[in-house]
Amino acid sequence: MNLLDMKGRHAVITGGATGLGFAIAQRMLASGARVTIGIAMRRA
Repeated sequence: MNLLDMKGRHAVITGGATGLGFAIAQRMLASGARVTIGIAMRRA
């Protein structure tokens, strides 16, 4: 059962490459949303 219907929606997830953000991105995809993941990379 899917209680979150995101069909036709677009979700922008910051920090979605790992951890909680990644889990949220997966859930949004499974719910039918288009997902854009934004990450910030540090330069050494």
